[in-house]
Amino acid sequence: ATTEIYTLSLHDALPISFEKGIEKGKIKGKLEVAKNLLKNGIEIETIIKSTELTAKEINELKDK
Repeated sequence: ATTEIYTLSLHDALPISFEKGIEKGKIKGKLEVAKNLLKNGIEIETIIKSTELTAKEINELKDK
């Protein structure tokens, strides 16, 4: 079997890393918003619609 090694140049890797960081930041922000909405008694269905998080993700916040 042939093993191929793929390498990314720094030029290629930076945009990928940047995009991953942006995505993580967006998710973290949505989780913070959901956490605050829960604290203020907002219904889970409304939080799902507002943040596009899943019920499971929101319920995990509730348990923390």
